[in-house]
Amino acid sequence: MSLCRAALVLALLPVIVAGCGPAHGPFANDRAGVKYLVLPLPDAAGIVIREVSGLSDAQSRAVRTALVEEFSRRDIAAAITGDNRAIRHIDGVGKIDSAADGRQRVQIDWTLYDRDAKPLTTASSTAIIAAPRWQDRDPKVLSALVKDAAARFTAAMVEPAYDRADGLTSSQTGDRPAGRHPGIPLHIWPIAGPSNQANIFLQTAMGRALTRRGISVVKQMEQAQLILSGEIALGPPQGRNRPIEVIWAMLRPDGKELGRLNQRNTVSEATLKSGWGALSRSIAEAAAGAVGELIRRLPAEALSDAK
Repeated sequence: MSLCRAALVLALLPVIVAGCGPAHGPFANDRAGVKYLVLPLPDAAGIVIREVSGLSDAQSRAVRTALVEEFSRRDIAAAITGDNRAIRHIDGVGKIDSAADGRQRVQIDWTLYDRDAKPLTTASSTAIIAAPRWQDRDPKVLSALVKDAAARFTAAMVEPAYDRADGLTSSQTGDRPAGRHPGIPLHIWPIAGPSNQANIFLQTAMGRALTRRGISVVKQMEQAQLILSGEIALGPPQGRNRPIEVIWAMLRPDGKELGRLNQRNTVSEATLKSGWGALSRSIAEAAAGAVGELIRRLPAEALSDAK
């Protein structure tokens, strides 16, 4: 599917709903109201790679596309076009010099900006490339050129979004002491949603996003102390777009709900028809930090209190 069309369509709104709504997943008869945590979510971390100055239009597009593909391999939503209030941007400045044996030295200095246009970090891509391979925009050569930059930017972006002392107020935690639960096994229940493909893509993407954040994701529910239940809901078409909501609920194995996170936005019909791979990565990457923080802030009694 085209990342340019699908990867940047989901931005997160603050959490809505603190209580028991329509049940989803396997615990319809046992779900209690949210007793512990309802967390606000950060904005999505989509990226647009803008034109690279100093290169021709064709060279710029080829290099940017290669960087998008490297981000995709790392489950980071990226594109060479698009915009919304949550998007980050990468600008590049390229320089090409002649080297020995008819080769060319290509250097691109990249800068990652947040949505307020403040620089976050920089990276440099440099390689000595045979002139024909550069002129032909060889995908393997371009992938090797931008690989280190993609890794550097990924490392800067996938840190948990809530490593701050002021993450929640006492009213949000119910004056309960925050807990730390490293290594608690978590099972992701099969997602409820519009199609098997969408459900599997999102379940897989969330598992990878949580694993990168140090969460122990297990395949068997019997091994889990926490269960993450997810539901995708599509609203009726609105012209060429449709509203989408993703609801995540953190549950104990007995079905007691411990916290909930909501994501809402509007996506194009074209995005939905083109596939769920990139869209699922965007959804999961945006929500995973908050899921991890919810786990870290659960008080010890949340895992044992049967009331």
